Amino acid sequence: GGGGGGSEIMNKLYIGNLSSSVTLADIQQLFGERKLAVGQVLLKSGYAFVDCPDENAAIRVIEALSGKVELHGKVIEVDYSVPKKQRSRKIQIRNIPPHLQWEVLDGLLAQHGTVENVEQGRRAWILLYVAGLGNWVPHCPPLLPLGFM
Repeated sequence: GGGGGGSEIMNKLYIGNLSSSVTLADIQQLFGERKLAVGQVLLKSGYAFVDCPDENAAIRVIEALSGKVELHGKVIEVDYSVPKKQRSRKIQIRNIPPHLQWEVLDGLLAQHGTVENVEQGRRAWILLYVAGLGNWVPHCPPLLPLGFM
């Protein structure tokens, strides 16, 4: 059938936590040994992007490799690659009521994306926030009173 225009996002993968000594050949061998289909590979320092033929191939790659395979002594992470502008942003949350539990805030944020990392200071919490594929707006109503920066 004729799919929509947005589906190509789901077959681009990000491979993270790569050792700096990993080569293109290492990655191609990794896929080849496991009979995983892979198209173009773009290798950067410490990470890589790969194109899969389709979404099912991408799912197989994530399931087969992410957190399960070591390359040069480091366990690699594999996930969908999302467009740069949506990848991650640091958010500072201030005016946090003393009684607010982190779990509550985490639950609100989880509806829109993933929180990768949190520093809880006395005055503010600083999050490294990775937006999901939908557009996430920092002033969604439940969070307004907290004061985003």
